[in-house]
Amino acid sequence: MTSGAHFGSAGRVKPAGVYVRVSTATKTRHGDALTFDQDPAVQEQPLRELIAQRGWTLHRIYSDRASGAKERRPGLDALMADVRRGAFGVGCGVEV
Repeated sequence: MTSGAHFGSAGRVKPAGVYVRVSTATKTRHGDALTFDQDPAVQEQPLRELIAQRGWTLHRIYSDRASGAKERRPGLDALMADVRRGAFGVGCGVEV
């Protein structure tokens, strides 16, 4: 990740895209509630803080609950489509 703001052609700060993924969609019952064992919000919050610290704006959070070995991941596919069309200028993710 580089430091500083990333600017578009008009001198405006370009928005950031965030990708988070957890490798399992398994759930566990806690009392009456059934909750996911892994939570992508754990990855999301530090990335939101990084975006705010750098003065960037958030374009969108892309998320998947799937193994990294899966050929198709809808969140990653959407992120790549937005990259191709220039929807944002900065990409953020967490290596886990």
